Amino acid sequence: MISPISFCFWALILVLVTSVIIMIECQVDYAMNCIKYMIRNKIQAVDPKKDRQSQFVAKVRKGLEGTTWASGGCGSYYKKDGNVFAIWSGSVASYWLDLKFNPNDFNQYSLA
Repeated sequence: MISPISFCFWALILVLVTSVIIMIECQVDYAMNCIKYMIRNKIQAVDPKKDRQSQFVAKVRKGLEGTTWASGGCGSYYKKDGNVFAIWSGSVASYWLDLKFNPNDFNQYSLA
């Protein structure tokens, strides 16, 4: 069963270069906007569309190109098979600006 209040706020493997608290606040705001939308529209559950997830991952990976993590010879737990696992590749300000809830990014499941 899908719970309407199951949100993953943090990745298991990530690169941190800035204020985690501000980024978590952005994620909580995102989740709250999603929950409000779900209540208003009697939506039982949502899950991100695969193409939107792929676009987000591609944006983060592109932002990491040329960084020390991606090409500077760094080796660590957040890098595997040439991929860097990071929650974001830009500034906190760009994260705040980009992380806006858009219901069109989700598959939606209404109450019966």
